[in-house]
Amino acid sequence: MADRYTKTETTGWFGRIGRSFVGVILGLLLFFGSFALIYINEGRTDFSKLARKSVEIALEGATEKAQGKVVSTTGAITTTETIGDNEFLKSDTYLAFWREVEMFAWEENSSSETTKNTGGSETTETTYTYSKAWSSSPENSSFFEVPDGHENPELTIEDEYGAAQQMTIGVYQLRGDRLTLPQPDAPLKPSPETIEVNDDIALDGDYLFQGAGTLSAPEIGDVRIQYYTLPSGANLTVFGQLEGNNAINPHVNRRQETFYRALDGTRQEAIAELKNEYKAALWIFRIVGFFMMWFGLMLVAEPLGVFLDFFPFVGSIFRSVSGIASFGVTFLLWSATVIISILLHNIVALIAAVIVIFGAWFGVRRLISKQDDG
Repeated sequence: MADRYTKTETTGWFGRIGRSFVGVILGLLLFFGSFALIYINEGRTDFSKLARKSVEIALEGATEKAQGKVVSTTGAITTTETIGDNEFLKSDTYLAFWREVEMFAWEENSSSETTKNTGGSETTETTYTYSKAWSSSPENSSFFEVPDGHENPELTIEDEYGAAQQMTIGVYQLRGDRLTLPQPDAPLKPSPETIEVNDDIALDGDYLFQGAGTLSAPEIGDVRIQYYTLPSGANLTVFGQLEGNNAINPHVNRRQETFYRALDGTRQEAIAELKNEYKAALWIFRIVGFFMMWFGLMLVAEPLGVFLDFFPFVGSIFRSVSGIASFGVTFLLWSATVIISILLHNIVALIAAVIVIFGAWFGVRRLISKQDDG
C-alpha cells in the first residue's frame, strides 16, 4: 500500500456553524484557563533562591548552627551498593542508571488544505503520510487513518531508572532513593563487561540492538537501547536539609515541595543551573498561557466568522481583523495578568506597588488642586 493517502471532506454551512459553537466552549475553557495557568506559574518556587541562601558545609563535618537548615556541599558521591536493571545491564557500583528504549516504527503525519465555498460550506483535503523512524513512544497504529500496511507491534521493553539506596558525600549520608541526580551527557559504551550478551542482543556502537534487521538497516519492530550511568565517585554539589547523625535529607517547604538535588559543578555553577531551569520553565508556561488566551478569544469569535463565510471573502476579512484585534487584546490582558500575578505572589512588591500608585494618585490630585486655586 502506498505511504501517502488523501481524503476529501465537505462540511455544510449549518454543520460548520454548529461545530463553531462547540469551539466556543473550548475557547472559553482555554481563555479562563490561561489566567489560572499564568497565576500558578508566577507563583512557582525558584529553588535557586533557596540554594543561594543554603549554608555551605565542609565535607569533614558541619557546625551545630547548620543543623536543620538547608545546606550545600561539593565533593565525590560514593556508594558501596551494586545496581543493574536485571535485564541487560550488569550490576556495578553505579550511583544511578538510565535506560532509554526506542523502536523502529511507523509514524503518521497529516497536512490539510481547506477551501471555503460560496454558500458557507468548506472542502478540506487531508493528506496522510506514513514514514519509518526510531521512536521512544511508538504510535498505536490502530488509530492511524490507514492502519493496513502500517502496523506497529507493541514495545515490550520500557525505559527504566534505578539508583543506589545509600550514598555518601564526605561524612554525610544521602538518600539515593529520593535524591535527584544529573543524567550524564554521554551514553555508556556497551561491552561484554557491562552488558549481559545473548543471542537476541547485538552490541553496535553506543547501542544494544534487538530485532530482525540491523542498526543501519532496521525493520519495523526492531529495538535499540542506550544506557547512561553515573559512576560512584562522581563529583557533584548536593543541596538538602542537614539533620542529626550527619544526614543530608530532602528539604520540604510549606507548600510540601521537595528540594533535594545533586548537580554538576561547583556550588555557584549549580545555583546558576537551578536559575536557568526556573527561567526556562517560567517563560515556556508564560508563552503557553499567551497562546491559550489568544486561541481562546479567536474560537469565541469563530461563529461570527463562519456565519460571514456565506460569502468567503467577507469571512476571510473578518478573521484577519479579529485575529489582529484579539492579538492586541491578548497582549494587554496577558501582560496585566503576569504583572498582577507577580505582585500577588510577592507581598513586598505588592505593598510597593500600592504605595507608588497611591503616591502618584495623591500627587496628581495635589497638582490639579493647585491649578484650580491658581
